[in-house]
Amino acid sequence: MIRRSCYILLVLMLVQSPADASEGKTHSPHKLSAEQISALWQKDSVAAQAAFKANDFSLAERLARKALVDTRSMKDNDVRIIESAETLGQVYLRQRKFDEARPLFMRVLRWKEAKYGKDSPELIQPLNDVVRVTCAAGACYDTIPYLKRLLAIRKRVDPKSRDIPITLLLIGEAYEKREAYPEAMDYFKQATLAEKQRIGSGPMIATLARNVERVRHKMAVCAK
Repeated sequence: MIRRSCYILLVLMLVQSPADASEGKTHSPHKLSAEQISALWQKDSVAAQAAFKANDFSLAERLARKALVDTRSMKDNDVRIIESAETLGQVYLRQRKFDEARPLFMRVLRWKEAKYGKDSPELIQPLNDVVRVTCAAGACYDTIPYLKRLLAIRKRVDPKSRDIPITLLLIGEAYEKREAYPEAMDYFKQATLAEKQRIGSGPMIATLARNVERVRHKMAVCAK
């Protein structure tokens, strides 16, 4: 009886139709054409961005990761790789997955540095992203080199930009967190001067005055 059952099973396996045999198989990305890969990437990217806008971050993460996988066979200089890395980084940032987001933003920054140069305005967004995710992870003092690069680019692009005093303020706060009070004081004063030259007075001037007074007090305590 056992032999007969085995024989029947063997016959069924041999006569299985090609459609049945291929059921459940998935296409390897390496076997897809460039056009098919491009279509897959487009579909996954659009869906990921739609999920992100709908605040469905779990779905957005899954789709954004899939879109990044879609780029594996693309050339290193393909802009779609960076678009996918940036999208996934933003998803991770919204989910407070800072350790996952930062390498992606650094990848975008390095790619744009290579393409546009290290002092290009194209670096403003990736530098901002690196600063945001680094500070959100509790390491604001590590943002100083990136903030200084942002400051230099912004001064060259638009010397009257509102972002200049804000960047000076952020550098001052980063130095204060590092307990480098003389440097913090210097940047708070630079921020105050830049803001006064820009608009004369306003809420930010009052904030900076409080920062200066706070740092002055800390310096006095340290001097005792």
